[in-house]
Amino acid sequence: MTLQQAAVYVAASVKTIRRLIAAGDLPAYLCGKRGLRVRREDLDNLMRPL
Repeated sequence: MTLQQAAVYVAASVKTIRRLIAAGDLPAYLCGKRGLRVRREDLDNLMRPL
């Protein structure tokens, strides 16, 4: 899913998603030359309750 879709999915901003990717907490995949994508499973694992 795109970063915008991921932000809506977890009720966060795109900036937060980018920060999680930059910190190495959320894996991202390059799609084409400029498109970043994240997997829904990775978001679910990241947002798992404590």
